[in-house]
Amino acid sequence: ILDSNLRNSKRWLLKKDGEDVIIEVDGGFLVNSARAACALAVASRGISFSPMFAISEHLRTGDLVTLLDGYEGNPSPVSAVYLEGRRLPKKVRALIDFASEDIKSADVY
Repeated sequence: ILDSNLRNSKRWLLKKDGEDVIIEVDGGFLVNSARAACALAVASRGISFSPMFAISEHLRTGDLVTLLDGYEGNPSPVSAVYLEGRRLPKKVRALIDFASEDIKSADVY
């Protein structure tokens, strides 16, 4: 399951023992959402390289299992950018707060 949100969806960049490892992949699905990739993996439609915020609950329940134990993904920063000095609309503030809490909640696995 390829996720177009990755810099190169066909090259998974991982680390093992501090060393970079590149895994070349090909897939039958191309999605633009980590949660969509997760849903396909839960439905046994393929293997997904997805961030913890999208898969942590499924790992806890056993709906998903890890395959490359000992390997780690590289951390990716998440940013919210908006114009300074302008009043931030409530719906944008709510989205930022929701996303922040959603991502933080994945750290409990």
